[in-house]
Amino acid sequence: MKRKVILIALIVLLGLLLTGASLTLARLQHNNVEANASLNPSIFPAMNWERVTDNGFGYTETNIGAVTALDVFSGYLYAGTTAATTGTVIYRSSDGTSWVPVNEPGFGQPIPTSDPVCNAYWYYMWDTAVFSDELFVPTGIMCQDPTWFYYGGQVWRTEDGLSWTAVVTDAFGYTNTQAVNILKEFNGMLYAGTADTAEGLHIWRSASGDAGDWEDVTPGNLADPGQYYSSDFEVYNNMLFMTTNVITVTGISQVWYTADGITWEGGPMDMFTCEPNCLAGNLQIFSDTLYMGVWNFLTGGELWHTTNGITWTLAISTGDSNQYAIDTVGVFNGYLYVDIEGSSPGMGTLWRSSNGTDFELASLPGLDRTIGSTAFPNGAAIFQDHLYIGKYNWEIGGSIWRNAPLNFWLPLAFK
Repeated sequence: MKRKVILIALIVLLGLLLTGASLTLARLQHNNVEANASLNPSIFPAMNWERVTDNGFGYTETNIGAVTALDVFSGYLYAGTTAATTGTVIYRSSDGTSWVPVNEPGFGQPIPTSDPVCNAYWYYMWDTAVFSDELFVPTGIMCQDPTWFYYGGQVWRTEDGLSWTAVVTDAFGYTNTQAVNILKEFNGMLYAGTADTAEGLHIWRSASGDAGDWEDVTPGNLADPGQYYSSDFEVYNNMLFMTTNVITVTGISQVWYTADGITWEGGPMDMFTCEPNCLAGNLQIFSDTLYMGVWNFLTGGELWHTTNGITWTLAISTGDSNQYAIDTVGVFNGYLYVDIEGSSPGMGTLWRSSNGTDFELASLPGLDRTIGSTAFPNGAAIFQDHLYIGKYNWEIGGSIWRNAPLNFWLPLAFK
């Protein structure tokens, strides 16, 4: 008996894409006609991604929920994590696929004796910096429930990637109220930004990175009491830029810049129509332009850009309050990558652009259709010709992903 010709083509891939991507992305739109910006909601991502770590690095006892910092140092790729209960762990890899821990959880950091009543502790490391041929990492503890509270700030450094020395142990004198969020080298000095709900954020700098050699250079005209954490640093046009924020739903977003590291200019982002319901986020340089992601809880996530550091222009917007966040991720092979995230269905998607205004879909939702994506200031790095990104997933554990060759399902005919 003859069998009819059966064609099998793209069934599995189409099923995944249609269910996971089309509903999430169909509502994305642009609202900047002058820039002719657009988000192309194609169900076929322009890139393929592969996971290069186990979820949570395979160690459930450390409760690693996110990979929040990636950096290259002395031939290794380093990954900083955010973890519950036991403290953040730093991993490194020589090939991008095999990972080993290089510190004890949280560097043995205890919870301060005067800690607040807290139902959920997160030990985090949101940044790294290579300075004076050493790798520096900041740490902090965040109390998430019932209220936001930061403390336990420290800064550690290593020359060989294995032996660590603390250069800041007491959060610059604010042991029980302050964490250290971000680091950046600027004009031969290392800058550190903090989070502090009690005293307000601080900016410190050091010419050596040594213990006791730090100077407070906090802007004197910060909007108090709103600004309690520094979210990102970037050097652009010979100036150090910094974004600051309050809480994750309401607050006063601000962008500050300094040419000498002491005198700061800037302040609230007057062009934002969503204040106090938006947050200034990650900074990224692409094609001699500085980009800034914005969380807009009223009308959808936004991406702004500037060519002089002072005048900002809207590049794209999701136009959907359910897709409330756009974060810059990194630059790779001539493309700017951003992460778009929202409350429904809770899976971020990566997008890319070759001109900074027209974006195409670059990943499945959540990379593998599980909740979470990359949304941290320093959660991406280029290593051995791959773009690596960190992902968060508080339920099954954080992970690291990298770009991989596209796989195609070819038609198969048989009788």
